[in-house]
Amino acid sequence: MSQKTIDKIFVVHYKPLVERKQYLEGILSQQILPYEFRTKYDRYSPEIDDTMYFQFNKDLLQERNNSFQHQGVGTIDMNNANRKLGPRACFLEHVSILQEFANSDMNYILVLEDDVRIDPEFFKILPEYMKELPDQFDVCYAGLGCNLLAPKDATNSLLVEHKEKRSRCTDCYIISKKAANIISNNIFPAFTTIDWEIMHLQYKYNMNIFWVKKPLTAQGSETGVYLTSLPMFN
Repeated sequence: MSQKTIDKIFVVHYKPLVERKQYLEGILSQQILPYEFRTKYDRYSPEIDDTMYFQFNKDLLQERNNSFQHQGVGTIDMNNANRKLGPRACFLEHVSILQEFANSDMNYILVLEDDVRIDPEFFKILPEYMKELPDQFDVCYAGLGCNLLAPKDATNSLLVEHKEKRSRCTDCYIISKKAANIISNNIFPAFTTIDWEIMHLQYKYNMNIFWVKKPLTAQGSETGVYLTSLPMFN
């Protein structure tokens, strides 16, 4: 395996949520890795109503369900179309990051959403994950997602390859340039949310997907941490 390092951290951020930025900036600013809060899109951006980006038709739905059934996650219906403005803005922000990365001289990036709460050992464990990832990996999900546990295996590995190529939400993931190219060039028009659209592409293009056994982040909005102001990790 070649030596792999994160070139940059990108944070998908909604500007009014000042508390989230303050929390993350307090942690990220203490590290040597460059980072950037991305705020290009919000619910008022004209692009979120552009049918070039989002379409809700039966053909797109069927194509996704073909993937999801093979991945063992069941099927979705028209109620799962990405019609809400906030998730659409989040979607476009993720894709803009991947597009920029695909056209850069970077090799690997880490993408966070602004509601993550970070394990105190995050920057100690992250290099160990990078060291263990095979050269041909595409996406590694390093967060807890919606309390999704990694598939069980009998090894002492820090990671496990997800044979069904599922996503683990998009709150915290490491991605290669090759995967960023595939996703950013094939994700539109989209039907559902960013994590499910990426999951569809992971199956369609037979990507190499890994989940960490010890997640580095948890979603504060999932657990209510921003309502209680309690830390996720003690």
